[in-house]
Amino acid sequence: MKEGSCNIREAVFRQTLTERIDGSEIVIFGKTDQVSDLAYTPRFMSEHEPDWKRVSINVDSVELGKLADGNKTVHVVFPASMDVAWFQSPKFTAGQEGAWILRKEKIRELKTEAYTALHPMDFQGKDSQKLVRDIIKNLPPKKS
Repeated sequence: MKEGSCNIREAVFRQTLTERIDGSEIVIFGKTDQVSDLAYTPRFMSEHEPDWKRVSINVDSVELGKLADGNKTVHVVFPASMDVAWFQSPKFTAGQEGAWILRKEKIRELKTEAYTALHPMDFQGKDSQKLVRDIIKNLPPKKS
């Protein structure tokens, strides 16, 4: 593979990650604690059922955005299904460490709003801390 194509891939990766971070509500570093099933009634029976789960993340640091004062745990809802509609969404297990790029989303089946990480780039492993911090540091200021 030519060096130029690697540079292009790296640039596209960084640009996409920057867009995900810039559009997020919060970015945290932490470690997952436990994963739990969520009880809900599907809107209709479908082979594309997301199989919603909730993971608890023990927060080491908040890199972007704000958590409620004193809050050191964040709950993230994610689809555990490997169906074609959901297979690219990150799947979480206890003990994972890294960066979560979170958005608040209305989850119709759960009839609530929750933090989610639905895009493949919304979770970055522990080794990505420097890159995530560098991107956040270089984000343009948000318009009020």
